[in-house]
Amino acid sequence: MIKYRVAEENDLPAVCNVLRKSFPVYEQMDLNTDYLERLSKIDTGIRSGDIYVAETGDGKIVSTLFIVRRELSIYPSFLPVAGVANVATLPSYRGKKIARTLLSYALNESLNKGYSTAALFVSYGVPAHRIYRRLKFQDMIVYHNRVCVLDDIVKAYRWLEENLSTKKVTGKIEIVKDPSCAGIEGNLKTLYYRFINKKYRGSVYRTSDRWKGILSLNPFETWFVSDPRDKVITVTNGGIHGYAITYYIKSSILSNSHDLGLGIVTEIVSRDVPDAIALLQAVFRKAIEDGIGTLTFRPPPELDEYLPICKTIGSPETFMAKVLDYEKLINDIKRFLTTRPLDGSVRFCIKTDEECKRIVLSNKTVEITNNSDPSNCDIIMSEGSFLRILFATRTTFDEYYLGYLRIKTGNVKRKLEILNNVLKGRRRHYLSLIDKW
Repeated sequence: MIKYRVAEENDLPAVCNVLRKSFPVYEQMDLNTDYLERLSKIDTGIRSGDIYVAETGDGKIVSTLFIVRRELSIYPSFLPVAGVANVATLPSYRGKKIARTLLSYALNESLNKGYSTAALFVSYGVPAHRIYRRLKFQDMIVYHNRVCVLDDIVKAYRWLEENLSTKKVTGKIEIVKDPSCAGIEGNLKTLYYRFINKKYRGSVYRTSDRWKGILSLNPFETWFVSDPRDKVITVTNGGIHGYAITYYIKSSILSNSHDLGLGIVTEIVSRDVPDAIALLQAVFRKAIEDGIGTLTFRPPPELDEYLPICKTIGSPETFMAKVLDYEKLINDIKRFLTTRPLDGSVRFCIKTDEECKRIVLSNKTVEITNNSDPSNCDIIMSEGSFLRILFATRTTFDEYYLGYLRIKTGNVKRKLEILNNVLKGRRRHYLSLIDKW
C-alpha cells in the first residue's frame, strides 16, 4: 500500500536519499538537507509545503517530486505556474506507476493551492516524456543546445572579429569578480524585464530576491563549478547595458580523464545586437583564456546568424504544460486578453478528452462555458494549440496548417488574424537555461 502526501521536515533526509539514488550528480555532491534548506533561502519559488512524497506501508519514502512556483510572461501579464521538478523514484520501485500517481496527487494539491497551470522540462522521447504525455501534458517547444568545442571557440571568436567589424559596441566589457556583493541585481532585473519578459513569451519573472539568489554562491553551484565568482560579464556605458552569465563546470564532474572543463552560457541579455555580439565575443575570449574545452548555450534567436561555427547537437528537450483549471486560467490572464484591440467578438472552443470549453472574447469581457456545443464556436482548437499560442511558441496560422486548429465557416485568414492578435502569438519564445526550474 503506497501513501501519497506532502513531505514534512523530518522527511527531508529520506527525500535526499531518493534524489541521490536517482540522479548521479546528487550522489556525487552527497546531497543533504543542509543543501535543500540553503537553496530555499535563495530561491523563494522552492517551498517546504511543495515537496511531495510516496511512502510504503512501513513508512519508507520511495518517490518524491518538487513543485516550484514560477511566473511565466504572457506580457503584459504573468501567469503563476506550478513547475514540476526533481521527479525521482528509488530504482527498485520503478515501473509501478508510483511517480505517475504521485504527480497526479501533487497536481491536484497544486490546483487546490490556486495554480491554474503546470509546466515542466524533460528530455524528448525518454520514458518520462511518454508518461507526461499520458498525463495530458502538451509539448510547447522542442529545442537543442548550441555547442562549440575548443577549436570552434577560437574559430567563432575570430569569425566575429573578422566579419562584424562594422558593428561597434560603445560600452566597456567588464567581468564582475564578485557579483553577489556588486549591488547590480537591480540593474540586471530591469534589463531582464525589459528585454526578456517583454520580448519573449514564456520567460520566467524574477524578483529582486531571485536575482540575489542567482548572483550568490548557492550550494549546488559552489560544488558544481570551478569558480562561480566571475560568472557575470557586463557591458557598461554610464550604466549596465547588457550582461552575460556563464558557468565553468569542474573537469572532475565530467570525467577523471578530462583536463578541460565545460562552460555553460545561461543567458545573454542586452539593449541591442552589437552589445550582445560584444558579450558573446567576451564569453569566447574568456573561455579561451581560461582553457575551457567546450561551451554550450542557447542564445537568443537574434544571435543565431552570428554563430555559424557552433553546432546544434545533443538530445532535444521539450517544455511541456498542462491546464489544471480553465476558469482559474482565464481569470489569471483576463487582463492579458481584454487589453487587445478587438473588432466585435470572437468565439473559440478548446476541445479536451473530457469536454469542450467555449470562450467568448470581446474588448472588455471574457466568458467561459463548460461542456459547450462546438457548433456554437467560430474556431475549434486542441488544448495543446491554445497553450502553444498562449506561450507564443506557435501562431494561429502554424496550428491551422498543422491541423490542430479548425475554422468552421467564413473568412479563414481573417479569423486566424483576429485570434492571433488577441493571443499575440507572434512573439518568439526564448528559454534560458538558468531558470529551467
